[in-house]
Amino acid sequence: MATNAFIIALTAGSFAVVGAACAATAHAETDPAPIVIIGAAKDHKPADRQAKRAASTVPSALGVGQDLVGFFISNGDEPGENAGLLIGNGANGGLGQDGGRGGLLFGNGGNGGVGLPGQAGGKGGDAGLFGNGGAGGNGGTDVKVDTAPAAGGPGGKGGSGGILGGTGGTGGVGGAAFTEKGNASAGAGGTGGAAGLFGKAGDGGAGGYANTLTGTAYGGQGGSGANSSWLGPAGNGGRGGGAGGEAVVHAGNGGTGGHGQGLGRPGAGGPGGQASSQMTAIGGNGGKGGNAGFIGTGGTGGSGGNTATNTGAAFGGYGGGGGRGGLAGRGGAGGAGGAGQSTSGQASGGKGGDGGTGGAAAPGGTGGRGGGGVSNTGDGIGGDGGKGGAGGVRGDGGTGGNGGQGGTTTGKSYGGNGGQGGNGGQGGSGGAGGTGGPGKTSNGNNGSNGQDG
Repeated sequence: MATNAFIIALTAGSFAVVGAACAATAHAETDPAPIVIIGAAKDHKPADRQAKRAASTVPSALGVGQDLVGFFISNGDEPGENAGLLIGNGANGGLGQDGGRGGLLFGNGGNGGVGLPGQAGGKGGDAGLFGNGGAGGNGGTDVKVDTAPAAGGPGGKGGSGGILGGTGGTGGVGGAAFTEKGNASAGAGGTGGAAGLFGKAGDGGAGGYANTLTGTAYGGQGGSGANSSWLGPAGNGGRGGGAGGEAVVHAGNGGTGGHGQGLGRPGAGGPGGQASSQMTAIGGNGGKGGNAGFIGTGGTGGSGGNTATNTGAAFGGYGGGGGRGGLAGRGGAGGAGGAGQSTSGQASGGKGGDGGTGGAAAPGGTGGRGGGGVSNTGDGIGGDGGKGGAGGVRGDGGTGGNGGQGGTTTGKSYGGNGGQGGNGGQGGSGGAGGTGGPGKTSNGNNGSNGQDG
């Protein structure tokens, strides 16, 4: 690329404006462009000294031109370095460092760096007018020994997409936590980055995984999805982090879906994390679906997390509630409850999430199905179905969710109750109740059907 450089030179007793046209860098030394002197004042120096001085101006002008171009158009190359002012991609961040900013006109933001042990991940870099935001960095993993507690770092926030066009960055995954006898708490997932006018908003990052032998383990919360732009879809909530060990473990809840704005579509809630233990395991609850904007259906609730134990009780996570619908938009469906499974302990399925409220002239959302509870020698209890959402003005209520199945080999089994139907709005009818779940043994019973709205 040729570079034009204009040099103002002050000499003793004279003033000259020098225009230098320099060839590309690859040819600068072998084929230098001529120097043109414009309006030079009278100079009494010898010809050979004047020629040397003109020749030395060429590389100097070339360097100035390259620096000038690089200032406006370049990619970041050092960790976390910003792009050129107008065009270019930001560099990825180093450990725990934010990603670099993209160019103000075109370019993507750099990804955030992974966090140091137990520390937060870096934030994703933002884009300018056109480009994608960088992903948030993952939180740092924390590993401890003996009775020391461990805590993973949170994931970094995703970078914002371009103002006119571009996708928001996904939030970083929460850091894992491992210890022997202490409590282990994993990091939460990062929030998704905002989108531009036409782009998709960033999803929330997944929560981190936690594990301990004899302490209590807590999986990380899923990150929230970013709200939509006025035209593009919102981000979905991140998955809750899993948990494992030999004592009591709690999986993380799913993140909330982003809300719709204007004509933008809302995001779904993230699913709850899964849990497994020798003793007691509690699944994560699903995240709530986002509310619709001016029009559209509400976001779907996330499903509850599944659980498994050997001798202890297993409790499936609850389904997340559906989001509210917009004008003439149905309420979002509730998420299904998670399943509980145990070898010799009680196993209980999670309750289904409630349906979201419908918009004007629209029905409420359907309640989520209850999760199943299955045990070999303990009791198996199905989860109840979620309640149907209320209808908007002149809208019908949503149908209640069905109850979950209870099953066991030698214990007792109880089916979950069906969810209640949603109430109808003014001028609308109530929703039907859900069907009760079956109990699969002769000494158990089926769940009751839900009441109509």
